Amino acid sequence: MELFFQTSLTFPVVLFSFMLCVAMLYWLTVALGAVDVDVLDTGGDGGMDDPSNAEGLGGLLMKLGLHDVPVTLVLTVLVFFAWLASYFTQLLLLGWLPLGLLRYPLGLVVIVLALVVAVPVTRLVVAPLRPLFRKALGSTTRSLLGQVVVVRSPLVSDRLGEAVMEDGGAGLILRVRADPALGFKRGDRLVLLEYLRQSTPIGLSVKTNLTGNSARRHCSGAVSRCKGVLSVMSMSMVMPFLIGVGIVFLLIVGFFVLFNAFYIKVPQGTALIVNDMSSTPKVHFTGALVYPVIYKKEFMKISLLTLEVDRRGKDGLICQDNLRADITVAFYLRVNETQQDVLKVAKAIGVDRASDRTAVNELFNAKFSEALKTVGKKFEFVSLFEERQNFRDRIIEVIGNDLNGYVLEDVAIDYLEQTPRTSLDPTNILDSQVFARLPS
Repeated sequence: MELFFQTSLTFPVVLFSFMLCVAMLYWLTVALGAVDVDVLDTGGDGGMDDPSNAEGLGGLLMKLGLHDVPVTLVLTVLVFFAWLASYFTQLLLLGWLPLGLLRYPLGLVVIVLALVVAVPVTRLVVAPLRPLFRKALGSTTRSLLGQVVVVRSPLVSDRLGEAVMEDGGAGLILRVRADPALGFKRGDRLVLLEYLRQSTPIGLSVKTNLTGNSARRHCSGAVSRCKGVLSVMSMSMVMPFLIGVGIVFLLIVGFFVLFNAFYIKVPQGTALIVNDMSSTPKVHFTGALVYPVIYKKEFMKISLLTLEVDRRGKDGLICQDNLRADITVAFYLRVNETQQDVLKVAKAIGVDRASDRTAVNELFNAKFSEALKTVGKKFEFVSLFEERQNFRDRIIEVIGNDLNGYVLEDVAIDYLEQTPRTSLDPTNILDSQVFARLPS
């Protein structure tokens, strides 16, 4: 997850990340009824039959083959695919290059190329929706003039406004426009007088009291009493918008599903080694994105291991006073939790054998045994019992920190006794001295 956010907030991806967040907030406000779905639509028909005469944002979308679909839906899909293109460009290419200040001019090139790649993909996505929106816009032939509606938006102006007409079912949602000076607000009851497809002023007569005496609000004009615009949205019109929103939602959900499929979580006591396209593998202790084919992942156990060094009988530990001691010492060690040490262990004994007690014992048995003999020779036998903590600390000091990527956590003396006389070798010069000192 850390890599995902780091890449998303890196230039040039951060530009599309911001735009994608704005788009998601916009669709949230649409779902709450605060703004209209086609808030960016021009509303006019001029130039739509001839792309060469089209102007503005609508004309540009017409030339790109992204017309007949709400502009907000087109822009959302376009930004999403441009974000995907820039994200993977940064992740797989720019992130591995020492760009320095060249990142910014090169990032501008990536932004343009991402948009170029996103346009045809967006065209393929919105193409199946175009007939649905055309059908929806052409299906409102039934006249609603004279019907009573109730304003559902906070206010009605020349740019936004919605009202609901009860039809005995779920109700019809109407997009209405009026002069802001009229002061229509949520809960007002209106009578519809005229309908036009273009976003131009049309006649609108309003009755504010439908149960008692009627009062009409008038506005100047030789033809119309009020200026406003009415656009009808029946369920046949709502469904294409919902389909568009659903597609955007599925695209976003699909991306996070893929992200979840590629994101590998690392359990406690384990290190994830990712062999990517760089010269040095990456080590992760919490989780990382692992892309199939181009990446290879390996897990290494870095939890605590216990190795025992047991010296008894003829191999017993020789003390300063030449007495032998039967001793068992437990060494607790683990792979050091750093990228450098994990890679060192992986190269020394391999990922699979890093937690294999037999393999680790072969690696350290001689070193630990030598440290035990070196320290034991500095203590008399009785002192081993009286100064166990000092004996332990001296062992750790002799072993040191150079353990090929491992770290020694602790040392414990599990067993300590004098070697029995019967286990001594009379021919050994050191043991012969013990025979002379010990009663038979």
